[in-house]
Amino acid sequence: MDYDIVEEVPVTTTRLDDMNIEDVDLLKIDVQGSELNILQNGRELYQKASMIDTEAMFIQAYENQPLFSDIELELRNHGFMFHKFVKLFSRQLVPCLYDNDLLHDGSQMLWAQSACFIKPLLSLDQLYEDKLIKMAFIAHEIWQSYDLAMMIFHHLDMRFSISLLPRYMQYLNQQL
Repeated sequence: MDYDIVEEVPVTTTRLDDMNIEDVDLLKIDVQGSELNILQNGRELYQKASMIDTEAMFIQAYENQPLFSDIELELRNHGFMFHKFVKLFSRQLVPCLYDNDLLHDGSQMLWAQSACFIKPLLSLDQLYEDKLIKMAFIAHEIWQSYDLAMMIFHHLDMRFSISLLPRYMQYLNQQL
């Protein structure tokens, strides 16, 4: 499909690393194909985060657009591990009928609303208590990663001789 350029408008942007942000718990990026460029120009800032949530494409929608594998490699090379996808989108390669009904699920994965990355689980002891509690909250409330929250609470219990995991388990049993 061809499109005509109607107007070009110059915009001023600021690199993440030039924004003088002291701390960040969750970095959320959804910028229509510029995620990798933003990450590459925000390495100092995203190193302060314990979690990163970014849109990820599996096929190019824009010319020269980096894909999930490019983003994952950037983050893995700088101390993050992939955790999970949230809300995957796919399309059919061709229209498919089954029993005279159009099938709606497609086999070609297009994008993920969120590709979720975390600091490696073996490095939790390097994070401060408040970071870990925020990380558990985000894992639970935003990503529904209850097992990750449980692991973090268990780590906190062992590290500080407290009892967060049993209380969290009781809360989960009441809520789910």
